[in-house]
Amino acid sequence: VRELPEDEESMETWLTEKLASAHGAKVRFSAPQKGEKAALVDMAETNAKHTLMRYKVRTNYEDKRVNDALLQLESALALDAPPMRIECFDISTIHGSYTVASMVVFTGGKPDKNQYRRFKIKTPLDEANDFLSMQEVMSRRYCAERMADERFGSKPDLIILDGGKPQLSAVMEMFDQMGIDDIALCGLAKRDEELFVPWQDTGPVVLPSGSASLYLVKQVRDAEFNREIERRE
Repeated sequence: VRELPEDEESMETWLTEKLASAHGAKVRFSAPQKGEKAALVDMAETNAKHTLMRYKVRTNYEDKRVNDALLQLESALALDAPPMRIECFDISTIHGSYTVASMVVFTGGKPDKNQYRRFKIKTPLDEANDFLSMQEVMSRRYCAERMADERFGSKPDLIILDGGKPQLSAVMEMFDQMGIDDIALCGLAKRDEELFVPWQDTGPVVLPSGSASLYLVKQVRDAEFNREIERRE
């Protein structure tokens, strides 16, 4: 194997029992770094990747997973239709002074990097204030002028706000002031990918573990994180 498992001894015992060899053979892990056995691991990985790619092409796996994810989000978030365009926002501050809002866009369940945007926050701040910053970027992104600007694409079906319920409340307040009531919102809690929605006060929406919808939300979150890393570098 490429890397030894964390619980190596227990895994060896379990696999040995599964093997149930009449000759008493035992399973042992090894992670060769060079030589013939290392080359064998390389070949096994390459073959596995090619097999997986052929399977995905043959079964349209990616398209089915994306479609499932969008349909699951539609149901879980009580949307009127699958969220074909998702815009996700995050606020970040460098040394408490340079505050930026990043926007990533997923179209049809896939990253649409040409639509990514970054907003330098203009509101004077004595200290970092993610809520005022988020309200500013919402007022700028969804004002009538920007909504009519073809460079910003079409109106999103879903806005994901990185930060959970507090960010959601701040944006709901801003949207009330702007008279916007036709764009679905949810706040994404960083820890467990819990989604807070305006219509549910009893707690967040928790997507099923291993579901296509949870995988998509993680993709959106990771795209936001990676964009922030690129900016800092």
